[in-house]
This record gives sequence, C-alpha cells and structure tokens, in this order.
Amino acid sequence: SFSHSDDNIDTLLNSHNELSWDTVDSPYSNIYDNLSHQFGLEIHGDPLGEIVNFDPQDETKSCAVASTNMIFNSLGYDFGEHALADTFEQFGIYDPMSGTDPHAIEAAINKIAETSGLDCRATEINGFNIEQLKTSLDSDDKILIGLNSSKLYNDYNMTLEELNYMPITGHAVQLTGISDDESFAIAFPFILH
Repeated sequence: SFSHSDDNIDTLLNSHNELSWDTVDSPYSNIYDNLSHQFGLEIHGDPLGEIVNFDPQDETKSCAVASTNMIFNSLGYDFGEHALADTFEQFGIYDPMSGTDPHAIEAAINKIAETSGLDCRATEINGFNIEQLKTSLDSDDKILIGLNSSKLYNDYNMTLEELNYMPITGHAVQLTGISDDESFAIAFPFILH
C-alpha cells in the first residue's frame, strides 16, 4: 500500500506525451530472422521491436523507474523517467538513495493506469518459470524483472534462475525475449554519466 493523492497523478498526466511511431522494419530484422532460422530457435517476445523504447536510467538507483518507463513507452505512453520518479517518490515506493520497493510497483502502475485511463494492468508474479515467461512474452505482455546485475557483468552465459530474480535482487530490467534454448534478451537500463 502507498499513499497518494490525485494531484500526484495529475502531475504525471500533465507530463505524458502519447507516442506514435511509423512502422519501419528494424535494420536488425533480417539478422534476427536469419539467426532464428539458422539455429532453429523460436524467439518468444520481440527484443528488436523493444529497442526503440530503450531509455537509460537517470539516477544511480532508478533502474525500476527507468524500466517501468520503458514499459509504458512500449505501450505508447511517455511520462518520462523524471515525472515517473517523482510520482513513485510521492507514492512512497521510490527513494533516490535506496531505489524502488519491488513489491509496491504493481499497485503504483495500476493506480497510474486506472487514473489515466490506460488499458494496462500490472500483476506481481512470484515463483514463475521459464515457460510462463515465454507464454507471457508471446502474448505481448511486458515483463519487469529483478536480477543480480553483478553476476550478469561477470558471466554473460547465465540463466535467469542463476541471476536470482526477485525478490533477491539489486537491479530491475525489462525482459524482452527468451529463445527456446533459454537465452534471454533484456532492456538493461544503466546510467550514462
């Protein structure tokens, strides 16, 4: 549970810009298709299609805010990380010094969606398995996960289970794809400065 006021949502809505893109084939689509066919892998999700929504995190501890913003962008809404961070902070779920409470994101996203009339709903899922994630990605669901990024920096051949996804985490990312061999693609927000 978090505290909120309609003023917090109004501020966020005033910062919202609806996004629209012309449909353009990704320059990577041929590579993606060739690799998928060459290795006989089915890709669940659309990692290449999500590239246009990538946005680096603005602050050291804002990875969950940045990932949430990327997901909203993917749904066609651009609140901007700064406005979303302010809203999360006013809800009491984000602190720039310590990060975001991962178990409070669901309620915050749902309040934002309900108040602004967005056709989306967040659901916290614990104890998921790879098959559930593949099915969700095939349904065009957007997935925010937590992982231990220090392990990812040290070994690029790790599985999601080995990365210790929520609740034992330190970094939030958007899962954008999983292949049949359980390789995965993530939108990994990082700070540029």
